[in-house]
Amino acid sequence: MKPAADDGGRARRRHHFGRRSRAAREGHHLPTLEELLLDMPFFRNDLAADAQAWAEILLPRLIGTDSDGNPRATGSEVSRGWPAKSQRRRMRADQALSGAQKLVLSTALRALTVAPGEQEASAAAAAFRQVPGTARIGSLMVDEAAARCDFYAAVCGDSAAMQRLATTAAQAALVAWAPEVRAGLAQAALGWAAFAGGATSFGTSLTLVAG
Repeated sequence: MKPAADDGGRARRRHHFGRRSRAAREGHHLPTLEELLLDMPFFRNDLAADAQAWAEILLPRLIGTDSDGNPRATGSEVSRGWPAKSQRRRMRADQALSGAQKLVLSTALRALTVAPGEQEASAAAAAFRQVPGTARIGSLMVDEAAARCDFYAAVCGDSAAMQRLATTAAQAALVAWAPEVRAGLAQAALGWAAFAGGATSFGTSLTLVAG
């Protein structure tokens, strides 16, 4: 049988995912939400360490945005993936956060840096959902931040967060370009929907470990 044209690309992506998974487990890579949905280990293989690291990165970006919602980027911030100045101008219209919104979000993020558990993650997700989803903190959209907090809360056992996460994964599957990523995200959506309904495991690769 003639191999599919994308077999080489799929193998490279699998290898890259494996390398990033090892780096995450060893504390050298903070996984994206999509990677977590695809079953990549947490940073340092620990939910608390992952949530703390993510919140600690996001906090200065939140505090460092000016009244127009534009980040006051430094050299180190640019190296962490801040948008270029021209990109920030284009995003200005949907970036603005009020001082009150920043206070609520920073309080929720600080709680994640101290004791990230179900209550703190659920509260952070709720805080982010109070802000328009098109608002941004640096290059991160607020609705993406809410979904990541939902992930933390879901792993800790929050059934409402599991339901929202199932929707997030299903929506991500619809726009994923790689077939194996679409399949993985679709499986994640089904799995989290099952967990929300009371299941304790789903399939062979997606299992929920609460704690």
